Amino acid sequence: MMKKQLGYAFLIGVPLFYVLAAIVPFLPVDVKIKGMLVPALIVIADVCFYIAALFLGKEVITKIKNKFSRKKQTVSVDEQVK
Repeated sequence: MMKKQLGYAFLIGVPLFYVLAAIVPFLPVDVKIKGMLVPALIVIADVCFYIAALFLGKEVITKIKNKFSRKKQTVSVDEQVK
């Protein structure tokens, strides 16, 4: 049970790090610091996602990804010719 809670905690951290990466350019710090901080936050977010995937398992991650993925619209051959 503790593994699942820890996995969800890491999964909640993913969007938080992306939001921080979007806020950093507007902070009053040196450009060099901003240039290092934004990619670092993105890498940390990705690492958090993979750690969450390890703790939660493939089924939970696939379920979450399917919830947020867009549905592909299929177009028939007759509709493409028009």
